[in-house]
Amino acid sequence: MIPPPIPSRSWFPLALFLTVWAVNLAAQDVTQPETPSGPALTVVEPGDWGHLEYYPLVLEPPADYLRSSPYWKSHLTGTEWSFHQQSLDEVRRALTDAGLSPEAVDRLLATAVVGPETGRIVIQPPEDVILALDPVARERLYNRIGPPDGPNPFSEPFGIDPRGFRVMAEGSRLSPESIDLISSLTFSRSKVKLFSDIALVSARQATEADRLILFGTLLRQPSTVMRLRLGPESDLPTIADYWAAGGRNEGIRPLLQSMAASSAVDTIDVIHLLPPTPRKLLNTFPSPMMSLGQSFPDCFWTAMNFFNDEPSDRYLDSQWLGDWLEEDYETVQKPLRLGDVIVFIKTDDNKPLHACNYLAGDLIFTKNGLSLMKPWTVQTIDDVLGTYLTEERVTVSFFRKRL
Repeated sequence: MIPPPIPSRSWFPLALFLTVWAVNLAAQDVTQPETPSGPALTVVEPGDWGHLEYYPLVLEPPADYLRSSPYWKSHLTGTEWSFHQQSLDEVRRALTDAGLSPEAVDRLLATAVVGPETGRIVIQPPEDVILALDPVARERLYNRIGPPDGPNPFSEPFGIDPRGFRVMAEGSRLSPESIDLISSLTFSRSKVKLFSDIALVSARQATEADRLILFGTLLRQPSTVMRLRLGPESDLPTIADYWAAGGRNEGIRPLLQSMAASSAVDTIDVIHLLPPTPRKLLNTFPSPMMSLGQSFPDCFWTAMNFFNDEPSDRYLDSQWLGDWLEEDYETVQKPLRLGDVIVFIKTDDNKPLHACNYLAGDLIFTKNGLSLMKPWTVQTIDDVLGTYLTEERVTVSFFRKRL
């Protein structure tokens, strides 16, 4: 059953659950052969898009961006456990529930700074207390720490690869000691792996260059390089129709025809088949010049601009997402086509959580957040699930731009 369009400036539960959709869509991914050198190559089951293959790419923000992180100077200030709108008794309970001994709790509370006007209690724990927490206790305690609006490494922690930080740090120049330390300090929240103790680890880096490596590794973002393989058996008219997206991306036809006619080339990077805006943005980080006041491009801006020759700043205000979809899009079901907008919605408050664009197979074009640290990437459904799927119920709907 096709869900009705999202009404203007309002949201409501949609019929199709993200997990079911993701399992079905991810099933199109069939093999992952190891190449003799370089990363694993994934072959996507053929479809109207042709024969696709891709391999992983890791992106790190530029050094200037890393230095602008709100946590960059945390090695100077040290770790702060900040409890908001909680009494000393409530903080004592939180520390006790985390498994700290009565003596340790008394020692921490003896150093607590209470701000009656701010309703905040701040504790600066010593390293031995931080290191002694096990992952369960760390999760339990860190859920109680941090202001509701940040920036704070407890309310806004670093995301860690679902397979663990050691996998995330592969190929980086981060020291083995730091990798082991971060791995031991990683905890889970709503099935997502996180890291908050940046002040402790950053203080153990000997130089600024080491800190840049640390932050670059923690802020890594996965992407992929996609290739379309062409050969005598390729159904060029069907492939061209798919990437032309019903007339929304007609400019790719001459390139595909030229490629198919050349015997010297058998693959093409799919970036050349994308519309102008995603072609320009893919695997790049946003520039500060792209802001409009305090608004920066986010996932909604990205999804709405997919087929635009030049991105429009009207999409920087995501509160109008429902109006934009109602105005220019129609609700569709699978099978999806190039550029279809995928909207994830939290069912607890019926607000949009994320939007991205379908590409082919199990791959999507996405920007996971409005931060300058978040690049435009191609990711798999599993990548997005690892970022956005929590224990909360999340629904999804699909929209196609009208001609």
